[in-house]
Order: sequence, then C-alpha cells, then structure tokens
Amino acid sequence: MIVELSDRLNQVVFCYELLFSRQKGCGQTGRTCQMRESNRSHAGRSMIEMLGVLAIVGILSVGAIAGFGKAMTTHRLTTAATEYAGFIRDLTEFRDSWLRIARQSGGYAGLTPQVVNAGFLPKNWRYSGGRIVDSTLHTTTVTASNKYITVNYELKNKKAGGWSGVQLEEYCRLLFEHVALPYQDMLFKVWIHRYGEGEGSGSSGSFWGSGWCSGGRKCLQSVTFTDMQAFCQTCLDYENCTLVFTFE
Repeated sequence: MIVELSDRLNQVVFCYELLFSRQKGCGQTGRTCQMRESNRSHAGRSMIEMLGVLAIVGILSVGAIAGFGKAMTTHRLTTAATEYAGFIRDLTEFRDSWLRIARQSGGYAGLTPQVVNAGFLPKNWRYSGGRIVDSTLHTTTVTASNKYITVNYELKNKKAGGWSGVQLEEYCRLLFEHVALPYQDMLFKVWIHRYGEGEGSGSSGSFWGSGWCSGGRKCLQSVTFTDMQAFCQTCLDYENCTLVFTFE
C-alpha cells in the first residue's frame, strides 16, 4: 500500500510540475523559457506548488488510511470467525458425550459450564455470567437434548451497544462461510432468533443440513452469497439476534 501511494505521489508531482511549467510559458521554446527554468531549478519549487502537492498528499493519505482501516476490520472479523470454527470443531468431536449428559439429565442439559471446563475456549475467550464471551465480545451458550446439540450465538447490533449494521452483516456471513457450510453434513439446521425492538420478533427462515434439506427446504449445500446476505440482514432492525446452529 505504501509503495502504491509513493508511485501515485510521484505521478502527481510530475503532472503538477508539468502543469506549472506550461502555465509559466515553458511550453514555448526560446532563451527566455530556458532562463526561467534555470532560475526555478536554483530557487526550488514555489510555495504554491508545495502547498498543492501537500494537499494532494493529504487526500491520498486519507484514502489509504480508510482502506487500511477496512482491511484491518475484515481481518479481525475473519480471525474471529476462524476461532469460532475451531471451537465448533472441538465441541462436535465430543458429540456422543454431550448427548449422554442430556439423556442422563432427563432429555435436556445446559452444557456451557462443561464446555468451558473441557478447555475448548481459545486463549482470548472467557466465561462470564453463564455465557462464553469470545474475542468480539459476542456471547455463546451450548445446550443438548436427546438428539441435538444446539449452539446459540448472540449477535448484538448498534442499538444494543454492539456493532454497526455493516460489520454485523459481514460477520454473520463469515460465520456462515466458516461454520455452517463446512459442517453442513453434521448440521440439522441453522436459523436466526431475533428479539427486542423491531416488528416480527421470533425465528427467521432456516437453512438445513445435507441430511434434512428435502421437501422444498432451503439447503446449505446450495446456498448463495445473496441468500447469506438476506439471511443476515434480518438481524439489523433488532437489538439482539441469536444465530442458532443445531447439530444432529
């Protein structure tokens, strides 16, 4: 990015000098023009030229900083989604153990403390108030029934002190790409539960795992970018949304 900015600056300076040389009559031939150019080379650039170059440098720098900030945000979100995928991988490896705990508890069990004690949390995650808090400060709870393990991932938008709509939508899509799609053979379904301000609180449409997507259901194996975008946008008008992964 720095090399690109330097190249652009050199081009700007060249064009700026060419423009000033033409304005001062140096597009003409003759001894007068040569003398002017000689005087300019000894005197250096004028103050107006320097201010013009500095103004252009400032504009280019703002653009470069904005691009760098966007790249860093995308990197942070991608890293968080990758961490979550690793957490899901470790969790599902012990599927039979979690289902056995649920059966021994009468058909249902809250597993969040057991998951924490099993040491599955990445180093920058923590356990607080009965929930797992990840590196993005969003929270997770884990439950199990006789047949299913359910991971509830709570997404908070700006109304609830969380992220802007753009960040929330991008992160939701990254979770889809890093968790839902790679684990579609193990997933029963993935869906969104939304609540708080907004009309139509409750569950949104579902995408079904490979073994459950018959009968006109929306299949994870055929999901498109537009599908993911529309799915994640259902969260934007609510204070809280829970992205629910249900594994068979």
